[in-house]
Amino acid sequence: PKDMSVHIHLRSSTTGFAHTLARHPRLTAVFDFEPPYVWPGFSIEIMGDLVLAKVSLPQTHKYELLVWNWKFGILLDKISSRKGICDYAFLDQQHLVVLSGSPSIQSHSALALLIHAISDNVSAHSYSLNTEQIRITDVPISQPILCLELPQIKKSCILSETGFFLQAQPTPGRAMYTTSVTFACPHARIFSMTFFLHGTLDNWGSRGYYRVFVDGRFLLDQVRITPRNGSKVLPWSSWGERATRWFVVPEESDHWISWMSGSRFITLLPHHPHYCVFDFSRPIVRRFRDSYAQLHPVAPNQDNDFFRIKGAFQDLARLGSAISQFSINSPHNRQFFTVTVGEDQPSIIGTDGYLGFDEPITSRLPYRLVFKTDEKPEHGGWQINGDCVIGITVSVICPFLVYIPIKHSFSQGKCRKL
Repeated sequence: PKDMSVHIHLRSSTTGFAHTLARHPRLTAVFDFEPPYVWPGFSIEIMGDLVLAKVSLPQTHKYELLVWNWKFGILLDKISSRKGICDYAFLDQQHLVVLSGSPSIQSHSALALLIHAISDNVSAHSYSLNTEQIRITDVPISQPILCLELPQIKKSCILSETGFFLQAQPTPGRAMYTTSVTFACPHARIFSMTFFLHGTLDNWGSRGYYRVFVDGRFLLDQVRITPRNGSKVLPWSSWGERATRWFVVPEESDHWISWMSGSRFITLLPHHPHYCVFDFSRPIVRRFRDSYAQLHPVAPNQDNDFFRIKGAFQDLARLGSAISQFSINSPHNRQFFTVTVGEDQPSIIGTDGYLGFDEPITSRLPYRLVFKTDEKPEHGGWQINGDCVIGITVSVICPFLVYIPIKHSFSQGKCRKL
C-alpha cells in the first residue's frame, strides 16, 4: 500500500536526540494523496514555538500548509487547496502570507496574496494531543482574514507551476548578526514574489518571468485594521501601485540561495560588477536621497536619467546591461554609486511587448540601488548576511565562499573554503 503519511521528527540541534521541550517529538499527518518527500513538494519552516510544513503536488494543483505548536504537538491551522499552487512566508509571529496561484487553461489563471491569522488558542485544539497521528481530511480549513488581489492574467497566458516563490528573510523573531550588534526583526520588511507565465497552445511563444517586491509594512498596517472575523478583499487598484515594485526578469531565478535580507535584495549581474543591492526601506530611501542630493546636487539626476533612458527601472536584464555600461564609462576616481528611484519614477510593465496581463502594470515602491565598479571576482551566486555580502562559487575541485563587507567602500573580504 502507498504511504500517505508525513512524519516530522523534532530533534535537538545540539544532541540530535528528541527535543526535550517537545511533548510529542514526532508529528504525523495522514494525507488523501501520496505526499512527496523532496523540495519543492515538501518544505518546512520554524518560527518560535511554531513549525510549518508545506506538502504539495504542484503538477496536480494540490497543497496543504500545516502549522503546529511543536512544543505541545498541536495542529493549529490547515490551509488547503485542490486547484492551486502556493508558497508562503511569515509576516510576523501571528500572521502568515500565502502567495496563491490558480493555473487554468479553460479560464483566467489567478494570483493573490492571502494573509492568515495563526491560531494562538492552544486549548481549543486539545484534541490533537490525544492522537498519535492526524488525518488531514478531518481538520477544518483555515480561511484568510485578508485577500490582496493581483492583476488579472491574460486568458492567453497560463501561470506556471515551476518558479513560483515567495521570500522574506529573516524569519520574524530570528536573530540577525552584524559586527557590532545582534537584533531580531519583529516582522518581514519586504516580500519577493517570483512567477512565470507561459502561453497557451494558441499562444505558446509568449512567456514572461516576473519578480515583484511587496512592502511588508503596508501589509502589517492592513492587518491591524482588518477584523479577525470574515475575509476582507482589497482589489489591486486600491493597493498595488504604491505598495509594490515590479520587474521583468530574463529567465527563471535560481532558488538554491536566498536573495533577500530584511529590506534588501541582491541580484546577480551577467557582467561586471557582477551584483548590485536593492534596498526597499522607505525611511532609508528617503534619508539617503535627501543627504546625497545635498552632497551631489547634479549627479543623482544624471545617474537616474541614464538608467531611465535604458529602460532599467522595470527590467532586470536591461538594468544589468546598463550598470555594466555605466561602470565602463564611469570616472576612475568614483567607484561607489547609488541610484535612488522614488515614487515619482514608476516601473511600467506592458508597454513594450512584455504584457502577460490584461492591463499595463504601474508600480511605485521606492528603492535605493547600490553598486561599486571596482574589480571583484565573479561568483555563481550572492547572499546578504548581516553586514556582509557572501559570494558563493560551486566548483568540483573546491567550493568556497567570499565575504565582502557592505560598506561605502565595498572593500574585498576574505575567502573561506567549504
